[in-house]
Amino acid sequence: MTTTMSTKGQLVMPAAARKALGLKPGDRLRVTLEGRSVRLEPARAAHAPLKIKINRRTGLPYAALPANAPSVTLADVKRILADFP
Repeated sequence: MTTTMSTKGQLVMPAAARKALGLKPGDRLRVTLEGRSVRLEPARAAHAPLKIKINRRTGLPYAALPANAPSVTLADVKRILADFP
């Protein structure tokens, strides 16, 4: 895929690339220089750290989040539980 830079330094990302990355108007991109190349990555918000606690009644582990934490995906929970002793 190729694109052309405007006089303002703006690029149009091809629709196929936007669709593959799930990008929408207004999404932010992280720009990284790698030698003589430019790498663009979606700048996703980092997830709040999860704490694993043990339920006193059941003895089972659960993920405790701060009140303002973003939603947690099943993949997040599986990753954390994989590291649980």
